[in-house]
Amino acid sequence: MNRYGLDDTCDALPFLNDPGVCNRCGKALTGRQTQWCREECFAELAWEHSWDWARKAARDRDGNRCVRCGSDGSEQRPKRWAKVESINAARRLGLDWPATLGCPSGLFIVKPRNPWLEVNHIEPRMGRGYGFGCHNHLTNLETLCHRCHVAETNRQYAERRGDQLVDVLQLALFQPASPSRAPRSA
Repeated sequence: MNRYGLDDTCDALPFLNDPGVCNRCGKALTGRQTQWCREECFAELAWEHSWDWARKAARDRDGNRCVRCGSDGSEQRPKRWAKVESINAARRLGLDWPATLGCPSGLFIVKPRNPWLEVNHIEPRMGRGYGFGCHNHLTNLETLCHRCHVAETNRQYAERRGDQLVDVLQLALFQPASPSRAPRSA
């Protein structure tokens, strides 16, 4: 472990132990610089090791789609109800205010703005948290929809328990119901 809490084998800091040069790129430091020659060098380190930054980078890299099934996750996101009591509340939710005046309860189903995509650690964290570290390298992250993430987590859990691996049956929890028969005429 080095002073950043990263593995000594991490490629992100090749010049960490070389005095007088940038920890990331090796450029000579000047003036009051002690570790980084510019903000971009520090940002590259953070981008690869901070969970928040690495998660966004993984989603961007994968085109905001599940790498397994190609879904953008929008059809899996649960609907939510919101109470609209003012023009500002309606605007924040993307609702047309005059249309909301006719509803006596003020409750509306709001379509979520963001798709339900999750970022999975390929090498599982197993309860060790999501703090700063080499486990957040982009090579260890993949973007999955909720359905694929649940299936992968269950597979990893079964593998750790030593269960015999079988194809995980994905339950149709989030798939639309099959079309029903047409209603009978009276």
